[in-house]
Amino acid sequence: FFFFFFFYTLMSVMFPLLQRTKRIFTCSISRNLSIFSATTTTRRGSPLVALPHRFPAPFPSPCRLSSTAARSFTCWKCKSDSASPLLCDRCGIVMKQQHRQPLSFFELLDIPETFDVDKDMVEDRFYGIVKHLHPDKHGMEEDIDIQQTVADMASLVNNAFDTIRDPLKRAEYLLELHGEGLTEESRMEFPSVIMDIMELNEKVDMCSDEEKLEEYEESIQDRRDGVLKHLSAAFATSNFSQAKEHTIMYKYLGRVIDQIHNKLDSL
Repeated sequence: FFFFFFFYTLMSVMFPLLQRTKRIFTCSISRNLSIFSATTTTRRGSPLVALPHRFPAPFPSPCRLSSTAARSFTCWKCKSDSASPLLCDRCGIVMKQQHRQPLSFFELLDIPETFDVDKDMVEDRFYGIVKHLHPDKHGMEEDIDIQQTVADMASLVNNAFDTIRDPLKRAEYLLELHGEGLTEESRMEFPSVIMDIMELNEKVDMCSDEEKLEEYEESIQDRRDGVLKHLSAAFATSNFSQAKEHTIMYKYLGRVIDQIHNKLDSL
């Protein structure tokens, strides 16, 4: 009887602890597998996985953004004011999107809102932020709401990085920020661009010589590089009409190059 009573008491204490440990462990594994699985890729196309890293509080730059220094953000958990829109200065919790003023992708990564970005700075700021959002740092959280907030912020930061590091996406995003976003009708505003692209497409369609196609590719790539310089100058002078035209040209020249690649693969 004594042994039965001892075993029953032991199981009464241990079973809830085992259940809780199982729930936390399962949640941690799930977060590690999902948070960065389909959000962005490296230059070589491999999945982007941030290395585990922990910073002591208070959190250093780039979590405290210089571009938002004049703004204050209220933490949804401790209700204190925070200079950082990403992590609370006081309790370190990830800030919720709906509890702060929306930020542009440039503000989120704390870089100047310009077309000519410093690629090294973009990468440094991105990796500095995702270190705070790594699953190892929040996988043991029992609060599902906190885990969802971390996942939402990680998705937003990855989207910002993916957009700003790509010249075409960056140009399209800047146009949207200034109310000049591209639509299906936008290309009709520049008929000369469309006629030019149609002529290039026709030339590629009618060519079946591999050497000639490679010459076309090199020529079109040089032209695309030149368009990129004009695009930079247009944004620098806030000439958004020209920026839109150059963005469309840059985009469709890229498609012609893709067409050449497909044709070369089929020869």
